[in-house]
Amino acid sequence: IKTSDNVEGYIKSKYVVNSSKQVSRAAESTPQPHNADLASKVLEYAQKFVGVKYVYGGESPKGFDCSGFTQYVFEHFDIKVPRSAAEYGSVGTKVSRSDIKPGDLVLLDRYWNNELGHVGIYMGNDKFIHASSKKGKVVIAKLSEYSGTLLGIRRVLK
Repeated sequence: IKTSDNVEGYIKSKYVVNSSKQVSRAAESTPQPHNADLASKVLEYAQKFVGVKYVYGGESPKGFDCSGFTQYVFEHFDIKVPRSAAEYGSVGTKVSRSDIKPGDLVLLDRYWNNELGHVGIYMGNDKFIHASSKKGKVVIAKLSEYSGTLLGIRRVLK
């Protein structure tokens, strides 16, 4: 591709779309609606599972993987989210880093390859809750200390 400044670059073909209607962007200055009361309930429920073991493909309190955990928590509140972390990029509404709120989904690069491979729920104050394969259980961690890259933030609580 070539930018308007004549800078040439490359992009993975899976990120190329043939219509601007397929591209969703949130303006930095436009805060998205947020349901703080529901977010509080979601996070209170999610914290009940801290310490539950990590199981690849797990989607119950017997064991969770990241998307299984997130889906299980949101399903309790009749909110549908994907089962695979890779599918979270199109769920809800995109929000900017400056507008991140408790209850938002944090989409992370798990393998340092710029591909969505991990998901968690933001708690506020730089903390998020997620099923960690590295820790082997559901944990609360600092977003700023997560080893992968934050690729996006999605809001499903409105």
